[in-house]
Amino acid sequence: MRRELAVAGRGRARMRPVRAHEWTAEKKRRFLEELASTCNVAASLRAVKMGSGSLYTLQKRDAGFRAEWSAALREGYAKLEVMLLDRALNGTVKTVTRADGSVDKTHEYPNAIALSLLKMHRETAIEADVEYHPEEIEAARRRIMRKVKAVQKRLDAAAPAPGQDGEEAGKRAEIGV
Repeated sequence: MRRELAVAGRGRARMRPVRAHEWTAEKKRRFLEELASTCNVAASLRAVKMGSGSLYTLQKRDAGFRAEWSAALREGYAKLEVMLLDRALNGTVKTVTRADGSVDKTHEYPNAIALSLLKMHRETAIEADVEYHPEEIEAARRRIMRKVKAVQKRLDAAAPAPGQDGEEAGKRAEIGV
């Protein structure tokens, strides 16, 4: 029986046998690799012969595992997106065998996948493609400068004039003098 270092009662480390339904470092690693490949928790659990109850308990208790789980899912979704994008752009080969025995190969393009990907990334693409004309930039600069001057004017009005105390200056600022 394989042994693994574990923390026993009173916080002492000791070697003990690894139980069959226990998460080991190796099982965690294999689970996360499978999750990054498939984005499928159930398939990843089957790959390491573990149950979902112990998985979610581990996820709750182990912050490091939780972070690795998130990273594996992000990696898996990125791979899935690339695969779907490739399929949408290049299509898939479909082989059709006719009644007369002749074989015809065609490309199918899954438009639903392409539309879904476009929808997901529309905002990002729009933001990346924004170009401002010099007139728009100058108009924005003028608006900002007007606002800065108005704020400065209010601050100057609120500051005590030479020979005045702060209370009198505050009253002048309230009435706009």
